[in-house]
Amino acid sequence: MCGIFGLINKNNSPVSPETTDKALRLLAHRGPDGQGAYYDTPLALAHTRLAIFDTSDNGRQPMAYLHYTIVFNGAIYNFPELREELRPYGYDFRTNTDTEVILAAYDHWGEACVHHFNGMWAFAIYDSRKQQLFCSRDRFGIRPFYYLDDGNHFAFASEVKAFGAIPGLQFRLNEVRAYEFLALGWQAHTEECMMEGIRQLPAGCCATYRLDMHQLEIRRYYHLEEQIQEPEEKTFEARQERFRELLTDSVRLRLRADVPVALSLSGGLDSSSVLAL
Repeated sequence: MCGIFGLINKNNSPVSPETTDKALRLLAHRGPDGQGAYYDTPLALAHTRLAIFDTSDNGRQPMAYLHYTIVFNGAIYNFPELREELRPYGYDFRTNTDTEVILAAYDHWGEACVHHFNGMWAFAIYDSRKQQLFCSRDRFGIRPFYYLDDGNHFAFASEVKAFGAIPGLQFRLNEVRAYEFLALGWQAHTEECMMEGIRQLPAGCCATYRLDMHQLEIRRYYHLEEQIQEPEEKTFEARQERFRELLTDSVRLRLRADVPVALSLSGGLDSSSVLAL
């Protein structure tokens, strides 16, 4: 699952290790396999790891590659194919992780790298040369990415409570969102969350934060409606077979792991189909 946390002080002061240590304690349940932090005034990145690919220390995060540093939560299932696609362009890899492939893909394709990924993710890549942070969330928002952007800080995290590590930050209830959840059961229908000033990066979106101007820009890279096409298969039987092919391939990719794979079985048709495959 992994936990990610990042903090930028807008007064350009360094982030204290006590702050990242506290954030990591608040996120520790997301990743029991290691913790780490990276500092470059006024920025800090922190990560708590659940090891899935390359369980050695080579896969620890924050991970550096060239002049980039990443914190990443999720899985890029087609990373072996992407790694081989990138090798002819001179990219070398010292780990067997999808994390390193993300960094090489970003260096090669820039922000368009996300169109090459098959998986679920929330990550932030710091470019020390450009002094900017590139953040991305997967197409359907499977992996969480919360952020705040106020007069003192820009910060992001896998869970809202990690922001409690920021000195001087006071949580205030967003009464409208709390009412909608408690009375109507609504959740994740807006970028806002239960705490004022804290938002979610929308699914299918990327964001760039420039440290020199302390400016955030959010862009959508994925539109579901643009991906819907009339299937080539005309008969029910042909469409049925095509669905079987797609589902089989999807399960095949998600069985890739360097640790045992388990299944959460609810008894519905979806999880039962996955179990059968």
